[in-house]
Amino acid sequence: MKKVIIISLIIGILIGLSFIWYFSQSSKIPPPSAIENITPTSVEEELSNWIDQSEFSFQYPKSLSLNPHDEDQDNYSHVELTSSSHPGYVIVWCKDSLSADIENFVKKNKIEGAIDTTLGGKPAKKVISGTNSEILTTYTIRESYLYQIEGQLIDRNYWNKVYDIVLNSFKFSSTEKAGNDNKESNSVSEETSSADYIEEEELIE
Repeated sequence: MKKVIIISLIIGILIGLSFIWYFSQSSKIPPPSAIENITPTSVEEELSNWIDQSEFSFQYPKSLSLNPHDEDQDNYSHVELTSSSHPGYVIVWCKDSLSADIENFVKKNKIEGAIDTTLGGKPAKKVISGTNSEILTTYTIRESYLYQIEGQLIDRNYWNKVYDIVLNSFKFSSTEKAGNDNKESNSVSEETSSADYIEEEELIE
């Protein structure tokens, strides 16, 4: 009987010593170092510059495809930007107009909900339309010509940024009228660093 008690005490002591050793070793293990939360920085995308025959220019991300639609004989300019990975587009138009100014254009076309803005330094109107409010259009009138930037913003996060780049970099290149019935391509696309984009830098993530 005494032998059983002694054995039990020895086992208990060994178990106790094991626990003491385990906890003493655990306390020596340093806590894992905090993992630094690194937010990826936005990469500024290189821009290209489009100079159009209709006396305007704008900048756009170099990664986009640009189609000047030379087959379009009804409009002075029809420049479309698209992306293979982002559904949507931005189109810059130049068309004939019977309106003397943008206010007259909005009234004649019964456009509702137009927001005051500017385009190329001219008074303009911005309108949101479409079933899901995915169409954003900015209009201005210059010497009886309608200049229009139309965006189908299906991928809103991406195309909103592209639209802003085009809108904010849009400039009229002279005071001459845009009228030019042939669409021979004296329109050119020039690559430019985004560092040259003075008016507003846009980041495409």
